[in-house]
Amino acid sequence: MQGSHYKVGEKTFDNYWAACLESKKSGHFAEYVIPQWHIDQLLKVDVPHIMEYSAEYWINRKLEYIADSYSTTRLQYSGGTDSHTILCQAKKLGIKFDSLWTCTGGLQGDPYYDEEFVLAFKFLQENPDYVQKHEVFRPKIEDFEFWLDAQSPYVIPRFEFTFRPHTRFISMRGLEPVDKTISGHNKPMLFVNNSKFYWIIEDASDNVGWLPNNINFFEDGIVPELSVHQAYLVKGYIETHHPDHQGFFDMKMTPIDAREAYNAWLGRVPALSKKLASKQFCTTYPVNEMHQRSMQEVIKLGRHDIIDGWNARRIELISEFKDLEWCIDLAPCQDPYNLQETVDVPHRVVRLGAVFEMHQDGLERVVDPSIFSI
Repeated sequence: MQGSHYKVGEKTFDNYWAACLESKKSGHFAEYVIPQWHIDQLLKVDVPHIMEYSAEYWINRKLEYIADSYSTTRLQYSGGTDSHTILCQAKKLGIKFDSLWTCTGGLQGDPYYDEEFVLAFKFLQENPDYVQKHEVFRPKIEDFEFWLDAQSPYVIPRFEFTFRPHTRFISMRGLEPVDKTISGHNKPMLFVNNSKFYWIIEDASDNVGWLPNNINFFEDGIVPELSVHQAYLVKGYIETHHPDHQGFFDMKMTPIDAREAYNAWLGRVPALSKKLASKQFCTTYPVNEMHQRSMQEVIKLGRHDIIDGWNARRIELISEFKDLEWCIDLAPCQDPYNLQETVDVPHRVVRLGAVFEMHQDGLERVVDPSIFSI
């Protein structure tokens, strides 16, 4: 969400690892903070009223608000179900974004070979009336050199320990400024405890909240009716399709062959392929197969120093934070030099920004984390 950040004592940070470093020094917990105005807007929503309307209705209201309120806009577009829904609904309303921006990852071969993005390029080529300008970030080998700087994990906003330079700090630099940049990859996470439902907003998917002009289309306080409507649609989905479910629930917990139907339940148009809809290519977090493929490209280009830098940063972060409680988790990934072996990759421990109990007549903010004990 726009303006979200980490807070340690009285200090604020856009970088999780810098916040944890301060936490290690000061003893204060590094908390994830959502600006109060988002919270206030969500709490004001009249739930019985908004549920009389469809998801498409509230998507359209948010698009109209954006078109009426801002002169220039840029949609972050991959062809996945979320960004494609925003684009298609805007087209129906006669709204055209000034730019669609696509971030790819591959270094070699056909510039459209990235399976996540090839259909997005093809769609826009075949439908030029959907966009005024298509901006593309395709990394050069130099864009990977941030791994050579030991300070990168602490200074790049919302740094994640993956591999590709997809952080917006790198991939969006040099772009012409716009009034608002729109992202649309969020789907609500809920928690079920017996018959009670809770909507959770956490930091794991909020990698663009530090951008000063960002709109998180499906989950923020701008036209909050859409965000709350989405959360209650997920509640209805669980009650209908998983009535015995307890604990956390998000899209990743739906079977792959059911994800297209789940997206449709939330009012999303179909993605450009079933693979995009199911996100089958993102199987290993945080260094999934696309990041691993880029590692092999970098090795083939002879830039072992970049892989060595990635490995050095990996070891440094683990060493720095292995003894700090609630800071670091480890996930295995293939060793880029020996694909038969694995190495531990550091990633952040999820922080909760807000928890709401979902009543029939509205949301109630919850501050007691003991609800997550079932």
